[in-house]
Amino acid sequence: MMLLVVTQDTVAKVVPKRITCMALHPSNSDDILFVGDKEGYLGIWLVDRSDSTDGAWSFRIHGSGIPCMSVDSFSSGRVITTSYDGSTRATDLQRLVVDDVYSRPQERRQDYLTWHSQVDANLLLVSAGTGDVTFVDMREAPSSAKSNKLDPMSKSIKVVAAHPTATQYSVTSNNMGEVKLWDHRKLNHKSAVCCFKHPRSASSIRFSPNTEEWSVEHNNQTGRWLTTHKADFMPGREDSFVVGSLNPERIIEVWRTGGSSPVVALKGDAMTTFSSTVCCHPSRFVVAGGNSSGKCHVFR
Repeated sequence: MMLLVVTQDTVAKVVPKRITCMALHPSNSDDILFVGDKEGYLGIWLVDRSDSTDGAWSFRIHGSGIPCMSVDSFSSGRVITTSYDGSTRATDLQRLVVDDVYSRPQERRQDYLTWHSQVDANLLLVSAGTGDVTFVDMREAPSSAKSNKLDPMSKSIKVVAAHPTATQYSVTSNNMGEVKLWDHRKLNHKSAVCCFKHPRSASSIRFSPNTEEWSVEHNNQTGRWLTTHKADFMPGREDSFVVGSLNPERIIEVWRTGGSSPVVALKGDAMTTFSSTVCCHPSRFVVAGGNSSGKCHVFR
């Protein structure tokens, strides 16, 4: 991890505005970065392509910001995006077609969507700012899915995450600082299996591959101009993750469970801004960071 570097060749402006989410394609040969911004643009960057665009293109696929995106876990030719405009969409990279996967009824479009998590090839969990989670069958009509009011006391579910192996479980975090584990077989009871409380809003949550309990202080006061920090696990390791940083040296931090400070600071002369949004390649040691002007930095 200490050998990862960023150069001018691995820096590019990919989207017009502040980056809100990113995902690296799982390809084992090419570095392809997908980027979403606060205006609803999807950016695609072929990191090793040299042309007049630096290998980067963007086009607007949503009417508002994109807080969540992922490469389809069962079809790597599709990118799934969820937007504050009340829709979840899938972009087919081969056909260059954008399809609606889920959309709020017109009368509920003000109930903005916040996150999605893929359960299997057909099922998607989509969370909303009203405290509900929708189970979306991607084979059905975009407006046919029904919502489950999992968190009636919450004004907003920030993130929903499906368990990677025990698919009957998912976890949510909300604006009240609550982290709740849900059993999909018992949703009629409207109560979580368990609940943990943080003193402030819980803006992100992930299932950890490591069962060790660990807590550390981290400066997450990004303010209104930077995207909220969300950590991402390093590939092939159960004890390490990366996260954005407000360190004035302009770094991306690599943490290892059990420590009280970052074990590695990813930095370089080519990165001169805060990269508050980060993501890792799912199987290779490649890390990407995105800033508030639409520029991306890739360490490899």
